[in-house]
Amino acid sequence: MKTTILTSRNFKTTKWSGGTTTQLYISPINATLFNRDFKLRISTAKVETEESTFTSLPNVRRKLMILLGEITITHENQYSKHLKPFDIDDFCGDWTTSSKGTCIDFNVMTNNLDKSELYHLSIERITNFKLKPRSNYKSFGTCKKSMIKFYVYPLVQTKL
Repeated sequence: MKTTILTSRNFKTTKWSGGTTTQLYISPINATLFNRDFKLRISTAKVETEESTFTSLPNVRRKLMILLGEITITHENQYSKHLKPFDIDDFCGDWTTSSKGTCIDFNVMTNNLDKSELYHLSIERITNFKLKPRSNYKSFGTCKKSMIKFYVYPLVQTKL
């Protein structure tokens, strides 16, 4: 199996109505957010305006984790939720979604046929540990004979 290491040179930053988004990974490799032909997209976003409207993404499941800042996210005719660092919201991309507040967030988007899992792992004052995925971890097919196994473990250093 071929392994590819992606660095910041591979990332693509674009503007959206509320700030910027940086694409960290997309599958299949030739897919684009604009064409909405991806199976999996992983990105970060900066929500820089106090009030913003999320891009409509029909047939896409979205998971969003706040990394820095706080927002109140509102899904019209569904629910509202206040999100602080490491809080997660899971929602349909075709919902009319808006937010109040500014933040940096981490996003996992899949088409409605695939599933994903996003969770926060806090490691504090531990000298010996192993990172293991949960047992119901999902792989995503990227082409006929290859599979992707993608783990994201953002470690945030805090003052002790």
